[in-house]
Amino acid sequence: MNQQTQAAGADAPAPHKTAVKIDLVYTADEAEKMRIHAIVADGKLASAEMYCHLTEWGDNDKLEVQPGILIAEDETCLAYEGEWGYQDKSNVRFEFLDRPLCVGQEVTRIDVDDGVRSVYTYRIVDVTDLLK
Repeated sequence: MNQQTQAAGADAPAPHKTAVKIDLVYTADEAEKMRIHAIVADGKLASAEMYCHLTEWGDNDKLEVQPGILIAEDETCLAYEGEWGYQDKSNVRFEFLDRPLCVGQEVTRIDVDDGVRSVYTYRIVDVTDLLK
C-alpha cells in the first residue's frame, strides 16, 4: 500500500452509528404492531441483538403484548431469529433488506409451526433516532 492509499483510507469518515426505535405495522391488520430498538450504522441495521415487543391478537380476541428479542443469524444483520416471552424459543425469522431503513420499507416475518410455513409482511411506519 502506498502513502496516497494510506492517507485516503485514513480520511474516510467512520460510519455514523446511532440508536433507533423502529415502529412497524402488520400489513394485513394494522392493529397488530411491532416496535424494535436497534443500533444502525449509516441507516442500516448493525445490532447483533435487538429488543422488541409485538402487539398481536391473542386467543381471547384481545390485543396482547409479547416481549421479544431478535438475534442476528450472522454479521450481515439482514436476518434475525425471534424469541418471544420467557424462554419461548420459537421458529420465527425476520428478514430485512440490505439498505438503509426507511418509512414504507417492508420486513418479512417467516413462522414455521409444526412444519407449516407462514409468511407475514410488516411495514415500517416510523424510524426515530433516539440520540438526537
